[in-house]
Amino acid sequence: MTAKELLRLHPGTRCGYEPHSISTTCLVPEDCGFLRRLLRIPPKIAAYFCRAKIADVWKTRYGSEDCAYYIVRATDGTMFYIDY
Repeated sequence: MTAKELLRLHPGTRCGYEPHSISTTCLVPEDCGFLRRLLRIPPKIAAYFCRAKIADVWKTRYGSEDCAYYIVRATDGTMFYIDY
């Protein structure tokens, strides 16, 4: 899956952060101690990406909110690095 396929055709209305960059990554979140799995898909992700194509979302555990980023696993297993 490509990043273009993961994006929603008509993004939702969301006040706040917008994704700055989206790229594929080979990072495995389960092997990293600095990432935590989120129980729900955050609104800032759901506003711009198709929920049906997202398997799970991981977020950085440490640092400020300004330097936080997300790792999204698509349903086909592709990992995406999303920077805000």
